[in-house]
Amino acid sequence: MAHTAPYPVSTTSQSGALARRAAVVPWYVWCAAIAVTSTTVGLYWDISWHTSIGRDTFWTPAHLCIHFGAILAGLSSAYLILTTTFGKNVNSG
Repeated sequence: MAHTAPYPVSTTSQSGALARRAAVVPWYVWCAAIAVTSTTVGLYWDISWHTSIGRDTFWTPAHLCIHFGAILAGLSSAYLILTTTFGKNVNSG
């Protein structure tokens, strides 16, 4: 059986605030994770579909899963690109 080690957390207020801030995951990271999962599941499903059923159309559930992942990845990437390019520079003194 595996043993786990406790995560060292400091009791100072600055370290606590840093730990709370690090625990928050931005929405675009979740979108990217869902996009990768959706695309991977869709690709595996599509290959299985072609193997067992044969030719299919554009609107099969496997293709829709792949398209959903691609759209989600594209939107989250476009947000990051546009906010990085045209957003406020928060590090400019």
